[in-house]
Amino acid sequence: MEKSGCYGEAAILIKRYIAHNNSTESSLTWHLAQMQALAGNYQQAIVHAKTVLNPNEDLNTSPMYCNDFVLGNIAFWSRDKTMLKKHMANIKKG
Repeated sequence: MEKSGCYGEAAILIKRYIAHNNSTESSLTWHLAQMQALAGNYQQAIVHAKTVLNPNEDLNTSPMYCNDFVLGNIAFWSRDKTMLKKHMANIKKG
């Protein structure tokens, strides 16, 4: 569905899958956020994206800057250029 541009429908299917399987996988929630954003549902995308943030992200053991990647997307969806640039700069460090 995603490849055909049916982002809203893909979001619905992912959301149903998560609910049906009681899934707690953050990767599924992240894909849900992405599909919501691609469908133009930025507020819903932000809600779902915030749930995948890792409050215990340790950049010493895994310098991936995942939180900055998520927060950068949230800034983009929110049209917050200042925060987007900040998170992009942090990602470049990694």
